[in-house]
Amino acid sequence: MELQNRISILAKIPFFQHFDPNERQEIAGRADYVKLKKLDHIFEEGDVADFFYIIITGAVQIIKQIDKKQVEILATKISGDIFGEMGIIDNLPRSATVVAATDVELFKISNKEIHDMMRNIPNISLEISKAICMNVRSSNFNYINELEDQNRKLQEAYHQLKDTQEKLLKSERLSAIGKFTSFIIHDIKNPLANM
Repeated sequence: MELQNRISILAKIPFFQHFDPNERQEIAGRADYVKLKKLDHIFEEGDVADFFYIIITGAVQIIKQIDKKQVEILATKISGDIFGEMGIIDNLPRSATVVAATDVELFKISNKEIHDMMRNIPNISLEISKAICMNVRSSNFNYINELEDQNRKLQEAYHQLKDTQEKLLKSERLSAIGKFTSFIIHDIKNPLANM
């Protein structure tokens, strides 16, 4: 992909709108274009954090392996979103796996290039920090919503269980009253029959 096309794509992405044209040009010059198919793995949990990614088209899913059988989707990123920024900042291995949810086109910028640009383009450090903050806020918001949803479902299940328990107790009481009534009728019927 030609440099001018890369620059015009970056200009449309919200993350890069605060950069001046010269900064976008430098970033575009350092970005590699990548095209992947649906279900291709972009990186795996535990991999070295060697690239920062910008989604041009398509979507990716960030997934976490919970156990051998269970996988949880932590987030879905779409056109214009970025990912992989945390590993670039903290230099720790990847904390999740990223898979192409659709056919996807990406720009990827190496760790070394990002660190060079952070020294030369102060704006990029600020924008990456903002992106990380937005991701943390979004994760917190999603986590709280999930907890509230689970709490609501638990409350509904508790009320259903309580209703069922009350119905069972009422049924047992009626059954006990029926048995007691049967004994009384039997006890009254026997002497009456003798008379």
